[in-house]
Amino acid sequence: MTTKILGYVILALGLAACGSSPESMGAGPHVAADGTLLVDGFAPPDPPADALQLVSPIIRGVAAGANAEYCYYTKHVTDHEVTIKAGQGYQAVGGHHVVVYWTATPEKEDLHLCTEADMTKLHVLSGGGAEAGNGIINNLPAGGAFHIPMGAQFVMNVHALNTSGTTVDTQAVANLYYGDPSLKPLTSFYVTGTALHIEAHAKGSYSASCVTPKDFDAVRLLGHMHEWGSRMRIAFDDGSGPKTVYDKPGAGDFSYNPPYVDYATATPLAIKKGTTITATCDYDNTTPHPLSFPTEMCAAFGYLLGTEAELGCADNQWNHP
Repeated sequence: MTTKILGYVILALGLAACGSSPESMGAGPHVAADGTLLVDGFAPPDPPADALQLVSPIIRGVAAGANAEYCYYTKHVTDHEVTIKAGQGYQAVGGHHVVVYWTATPEKEDLHLCTEADMTKLHVLSGGGAEAGNGIINNLPAGGAFHIPMGAQFVMNVHALNTSGTTVDTQAVANLYYGDPSLKPLTSFYVTGTALHIEAHAKGSYSASCVTPKDFDAVRLLGHMHEWGSRMRIAFDDGSGPKTVYDKPGAGDFSYNPPYVDYATATPLAIKKGTTITATCDYDNTTPHPLSFPTEMCAAFGYLLGTEAELGCADNQWNHP
């Protein structure tokens, strides 16, 4: 399993929204609140009083049809433990999503195409963006938050997807909302697969399964698929037969604003070691080309109580036990 899969699928965790309305992105100033030059026509709001705002450099010369993920190692390194309870993203034309991560091994400030080496050491926080999803605030489950240690560096993952017929410059902004240190620490998991294939002008389904390597205490479940997905289901099988715990229809905003099911942090959903988690997605491929990963995806996600690194399973292989 390639760990770069994390860079493709973890965005759904960062994009489980609370339903706030997107804000207008009309013409405005060309400099962000921190002095960073902004691309023409991109006018993200100033940072909220209770949030840290991260601004990527302008990504120049994104060719027509380009689909690339950039990692921006920001200048922000924590000098104390930080608690993050929500995220929010904004992107200029040519953006698909922005997700903020943290790394315990800071590097010099830099923007480059994301590599395998980047994705193996990043821990997801939150994000948003895409032109249709600008301004949506993505809250974590009530009572929980990500606890970021001292000495951690924030890293922006900026996905550029230029569907226009001309070369564009693009950019992203992310706000990380601070939470109370008393909030319970959260981590996450995902289950997906890379063998997805749906023929042109055809309907079809795809499933991916993994067996849990340890007990999970889940406080949120959600799915991820793109615009050709028509239905998404998550099932658990602890040996007594599969039980569907998530069943949602596709929607135009499913990829960046997926529906979710929450459980109270005081009474999380217990998922025992050895449980098979299966993600199943139905598709209607209306394009003249076959669909495959990562153009289309099927993934189950969850937020868990705990402080360990994210657990990810793709093609039946977990990233760590």
